[in-house]
Amino acid sequence: MQAGAAGGNSEAQHPMDYTNFNSLQILLLCGSAIALCVWQLRAVQRSRRQQVVVRAAPQLQRRGRTAARRR
Repeated sequence: MQAGAAGGNSEAQHPMDYTNFNSLQILLLCGSAIALCVWQLRAVQRSRRQQVVVRAAPQLQRRGRTAARRR
């Protein structure tokens, strides 16, 4: 019988030590913060694009009306 396989080995019970766990926590925290920033940036860009389209739409409609009147 192997000495470490029966449960006498603490590494089998806790495969990740504290420093690895902290590193993983920091990585996940920073990654989620960066993902949130990217998501917000894309939302703001989408909102600005929609505002530009809405502002340009009345001008396009006016141009279409004047072109129709000229015909």
